[in-house]
Amino acid sequence: MIAARNDAYERVARRSDVRFVTMDDYRIFREVGLRGLTPDGTERPGARDRNGLRNALFADLLVTTGL
Repeated sequence: MIAARNDAYERVARRSDVRFVTMDDYRIFREVGLRGLTPDGTERPGARDRNGLRNALFADLLVTTGL
């Protein structure tokens, strides 16, 4: 069967689709999402991410260099 269109094609983002994240929101994402801490900064019970600090440092590199 021949496909009528390429399903792997991604549509182009419009300028109105691009949103920036505030530094406060980024810091919460870094601490809670990447490092596995609770929002108040304490260790999350049951967190098993051994690379959280590495991931947070890499994200900091991307943010501070503008990538």
